[in-house]
Amino acid sequence: MHLKSILSAAVLFSSFFAAFAVDTTPVDLHELMAEAGVTGGESEYDEAAYIRYLNAKNELLPTPTRRDEGAEYVESLSNAQRLAKGLPLKAPARRQPSRIWNRDAAASPLPRETVTGRAALYNQNGERVFYVNRNLNTAGFTSLTTDVDNALTLSVSFDTLQPVFAKIQVTMLNLATSGFPLLSLIQGRDDTNTDMTAGSFHYTYLGGAAEPGSGPGSTGSSTIGNTYTDRTGLSRAAQTDIWTYDPATTVLAPTWINSNNDNVEIPFYSQSNGIYGLKDSDAFHTRYPGAPVIGPFTLKLEPIV
Repeated sequence: MHLKSILSAAVLFSSFFAAFAVDTTPVDLHELMAEAGVTGGESEYDEAAYIRYLNAKNELLPTPTRRDEGAEYVESLSNAQRLAKGLPLKAPARRQPSRIWNRDAAASPLPRETVTGRAALYNQNGERVFYVNRNLNTAGFTSLTTDVDNALTLSVSFDTLQPVFAKIQVTMLNLATSGFPLLSLIQGRDDTNTDMTAGSFHYTYLGGAAEPGSGPGSTGSSTIGNTYTDRTGLSRAAQTDIWTYDPATTVLAPTWINSNNDNVEIPFYSQSNGIYGLKDSDAFHTRYPGAPVIGPFTLKLEPIV
């Protein structure tokens, strides 16, 4: 079916969709993406193609109104959780154990510190070259910026007696898209499964995910709301409890968990200004040769002074 015929069918099918609340299947969305030129191109991300796709998709399936979860999420946090995230306290309330930091409830409390900073990308020479943009691209994942005013701000909490804190969640404090506060890696659009291996073009997007996240050791789930799925409608798995933070270097490094529970270190790269987590950048560029792949980059927290 061609894009024009799909669009012309919008009026015919609109009453059917409204009456029966039919969900679009992944196959339908893949077909629509192909007709719009999102898939099959020389580069993984084509902004103009995504705009065509989203316009066609919205004609066929008007996006349901999604309530603003950001304010409700912050309001629901206990004071203990607010302290862990570096947020202002609210009036005294019953304290709840935080799910974010995976602490042993039987263990004695350890001194904790919360660090907030800009998400900065460094090259292999140790030079800061970009920031992560707080404004998502058309497809719903992050991109590069050199504008400090548009830099994404992150918050990390850790036990000060530990040299490195692993398998944690990272909170985004100023993402322009609400409802997805957790920094996340999201399964790539064209990935045939959720595994990241050498020799495979498979990739991940750096984006956001909804609470409560995937949980430590989880291989991710497509039921967790994420920014790419929210924007495109295409169901993709997201992982959130994958970050290791080193207070000495301020490095934030993700470890993707494959379906066999292998932990895979994922450096960051960019193509067409989008930010990707890749295991094999050469295989990715072979699949998408239309634009240079730059990197690798290391993600660090840059202090805000």
